[in-house]
Amino acid sequence: MEIKEDIRALSKKIGKKNLIMGFVLFLLGTAITAATFITAYKTGGTLYLLYGAIGFGFIQIIRGFRQWRLNDYSLIYALNKKHYGAEEPEKTWKCPKCGNVNPNTTFFCQHCSYELQ
Repeated sequence: MEIKEDIRALSKKIGKKNLIMGFVLFLLGTAITAATFITAYKTGGTLYLLYGAIGFGFIQIIRGFRQWRLNDYSLIYALNKKHYGAEEPEKTWKCPKCGNVNPNTTFFCQHCSYELQ
């Protein structure tokens, strides 16, 4: 359970950082675009359209929200893969204690509760 809590805490931390960065980029891009639009409209100056900052900021907001609030599974899978190695659900392993065949998605024998180390 400790690893699961660590993953949730890390997911929330990364998600919050992505949310803040997304809001800053989105608001900064929108503010500069709006300011240069008003200036260009009134005086005929140059319009700076920061569609990259606005678009990337919006994507970061969505990504950050998914990680912060919904515990994004791509992050959880990446952390599990780093900690346990690649998961191959179609493979099985044989329990050395009772000989029961178990799916590769579990670290406990379903028959005798033997734990893989």
